[in-house]
Amino acid sequence: MKCADVQNSLWSGKRSPDIQEHIHTCFACQKESYEIQQIIGSLRSIEIPKPTRSLIPSPTMIKETVAANRKKPVFKLTKVAAAATVLLATATGVSLYGIQAADGLRNHQSTQEIPQSDVLTENTDKPKVEVRDGAGNREMLAAIQNYLAENTNPKEVKQIKIHEFVPKPKPEEPKSKPVQDPVDPEPKSEEPMVTGYVALEVELQPKSTSEKFTDSDGIQTKDVVLTKQSDQTWAVAAFDTEKGPNVRDRIQLYFDKDPKASGAKLVKVTDFQADPQTDQNIMTGKATLEVELEPNAKSSYQQGSNTRFLLLTRTQGVWDVMKVGTEPFTVDDAPPYYRDFEKVAQKLQGSIVDVQINTAVGPNFLDSITIKVEKNLTKTNPTFKPGDTVKIVYGDTLTQSLTIPQKGDRVVVHTAQTNPAISAGQEMWYGKLNYYFHQRDGKYYDYSGEVTVDPAKE
Repeated sequence: MKCADVQNSLWSGKRSPDIQEHIHTCFACQKESYEIQQIIGSLRSIEIPKPTRSLIPSPTMIKETVAANRKKPVFKLTKVAAAATVLLATATGVSLYGIQAADGLRNHQSTQEIPQSDVLTENTDKPKVEVRDGAGNREMLAAIQNYLAENTNPKEVKQIKIHEFVPKPKPEEPKSKPVQDPVDPEPKSEEPMVTGYVALEVELQPKSTSEKFTDSDGIQTKDVVLTKQSDQTWAVAAFDTEKGPNVRDRIQLYFDKDPKASGAKLVKVTDFQADPQTDQNIMTGKATLEVELEPNAKSSYQQGSNTRFLLLTRTQGVWDVMKVGTEPFTVDDAPPYYRDFEKVAQKLQGSIVDVQINTAVGPNFLDSITIKVEKNLTKTNPTFKPGDTVKIVYGDTLTQSLTIPQKGDRVVVHTAQTNPAISAGQEMWYGKLNYYFHQRDGKYYDYSGEVTVDPAKE
């Protein structure tokens, strides 16, 4: 499925399972989907003039609506905004405020002149906050998204991406509850409360610092307390009241999921000592556990203190326990797609048989290339053999137009398998532009257009 077809479908309001699966694995289409949702959300705040019997808003009504919407904090209603409102309602059937656009209005081309005003401008008083698909409970994520947009200094933070929200397990109710003092009993709250961790990718403004967020390229985690309001919507009651979860917290979540499966009533992580980390997304180490066994249960644990060795892997910035054992693990015990790209990438020489450039993102945005392998230059455990074809996903922008791949170009590339958790279970291969070289007119060029030595001889 091509990105152009997916994005055309998104703009027409179609979201089939195939399209959703493509969006999960394609950054460009995720961006397009997000921008469409932002437009729809923005249009929801715009007051639409009520049509007359002829379905043509009167000039007075238009002027009153323009004046009312100038006071909106997010967008100014302008000629462009009014046109966008009609376009979105007519082209996609989007219902604003729950009212479907009338068939007559959908088919009517108004000859009324819309008053001129300023160009539609986006409010820069709030940072951009987006949510990754599949990040958790949508209603809770929407509350966190709104909170971050309203309470983050845009002078410090440019944008935030929410990768995951993980609720903490509820503590077990005591078997016997203390008798409550009948005199002036403390009122019981009717608002359900959920505490948990949110994993965020934060981009700061250039040359800026933030007290709330760290200046890091990786994922940072914050603790969140959510309460349900009287209107049954969630709201953030507290944010970052502690330092946020560390790796030990993620390990504890693993043992909290189903301790009874191992014959234990309770497993508490009291310590974790990580080994020196050699790969960015793999961690090994030793955990100390305090275990309470179920009565008469058969278990590999003993009552009291236990030691277990752990293998953890990181997916989209979040650590999870993959294996638990009584013997130490190494990075080789993890699937190869968790290893650093440079350590597991296949080095291939071949010719391009297909190129996908996503012009919707940019004229030089390279989605993927498909090559026919002439030679596998990988020294150990080569996956591909001469004659094989492989599609390599890049999803990145080439710095110069002269570096855009063309069918027939001979290339030397490095490629590694994607994590199935990211590619919806499909076997996919990805590459990095700084490991991409193409030959043209007898010369090899790198991704920036610079002439380089023959990479096949290195």
